[in-house]
Amino acid sequence: MVRAQPDVVFHLAAQAIVRVSYAAPRETWETTSSEPPRCWTPAREQSGVHAIVVVTSDKCYENRGVARAIARTTRWVGRDPYSASKAGQGDRRGLVPRASYFADGPLLATVRAGNVIGGGDWSRDRLIPDVVRALRDDVPVVLRYPDAVRPWQHVLEPLHAYLTVAERLAEGDRSVASAYNVGPRDEDHRSVGGGRRSHVRRLGPGAGVDPRAHRPGRGGGACLRLDAAKGSARARCRARFRLDEACRRTASWYRAWAAGTDARALCDADLDAYEESACQV
Repeated sequence: MVRAQPDVVFHLAAQAIVRVSYAAPRETWETTSSEPPRCWTPAREQSGVHAIVVVTSDKCYENRGVARAIARTTRWVGRDPYSASKAGQGDRRGLVPRASYFADGPLLATVRAGNVIGGGDWSRDRLIPDVVRALRDDVPVVLRYPDAVRPWQHVLEPLHAYLTVAERLAEGDRSVASAYNVGPRDEDHRSVGGGRRSHVRRLGPGAGVDPRAHRPGRGGGACLRLDAAKGSARARCRARFRLDEACRRTASWYRAWAAGTDARALCDADLDAYEESACQV
């Protein structure tokens, strides 16, 4: 930070895969929960830092598997190493670092995103990359929880939210120094099986479903809906891409990449389309 002299600090460090957290609980906890405090002190010591955005996840919340959307004030309970590490990043309203470190310094906000899709994701145990690999290798897709409902959104949605919140914090808008959920509209919360069918339909025929189930208790609750109303209203972070459009763009990205199109060009095209969609919201 001394070398970079930043105006805005984004903290995104985390071990990002739920199942990996079972194999590497210590690494998961240390990376996700221990790193933010290491960021706070040097950030506060740099006079040029005006804003800090801490990025976490909707998995920090207690998830009872009910249909009601989870609000930002919901209790934090981690039922697996990944969720526990997310819960360890701070309190439910993100007030701890603000009260302790930034009451008279840079403005700080916490942003918690739902499940993202988009081109260029090759992580294991994530729905869309698993579907793409299964189609490529002509093998069945393993759906561990096909009926589980998740708050799917295009990856550009939370990225836009992070930048929007950071911009307003940097301008000195204290009303934005808070905690936010970033997720899709209510009607775009869909099941894992529905997401798989939508993506396969757009990518082309093939890839049946392997009915093997993941071990009970290791995959999250049956239903996770996210209440993102505060982010939409106060931080002006309403979703631009509906889920069908997000799935279409994601499938198009992988098809074009497989045909030899440059990945950077594909990402730039998605960014252009996202910016153009602003006037349609």
